[in-house]
Amino acid sequence: MKKNLFLILGLSMVILSIGCGKDDEGAAETVDKVTADEVRLVMTMPSVITSTDVFVLAGSFKADAWTPDKSTVALTKNAAGKYTVDVKIADFDKQLEFKVVKNPKNGGDAWKFVEKDAVCAEVDNRKIALADAGKEVAFEIKNFRNTGTCPD
Repeated sequence: MKKNLFLILGLSMVILSIGCGKDDEGAAETVDKVTADEVRLVMTMPSVITSTDVFVLAGSFKADAWTPDKSTVALTKNAAGKYTVDVKIADFDKQLEFKVVKNPKNGGDAWKFVEKDAVCAEVDNRKIALADAGKEVAFEIKNFRNTGTCPD
């Protein structure tokens, strides 16, 4: 009798764990999926950043265009160590041009820590289009102005 009870309990636990695994996988896919009305930007950041840094997009948005200190488009760090943000396509016209700005509310110059290339030169505006809706678009940020090896 005891043997049968342990067998039934053991089988029940296996069945429950298999069922939960399938549900968990489905839930994770739903959370990570990009919707058709947005574009997910995935940024790789340089090693000169700190855990307290804040990153925003400044760009050709319909509201607060090119004003990093007023930007509400903030990037968040994901489990893989990349910084992401889902941009609604309703927030821009046919194409969005943007730059990444670090700590934009730090003092009077909101552009003080704008992104730079590997040798600290200006970076052309990054671009996404309405055709990118429902997709992830990856970018690599090399440096920031006034940070690490990039003087003013």
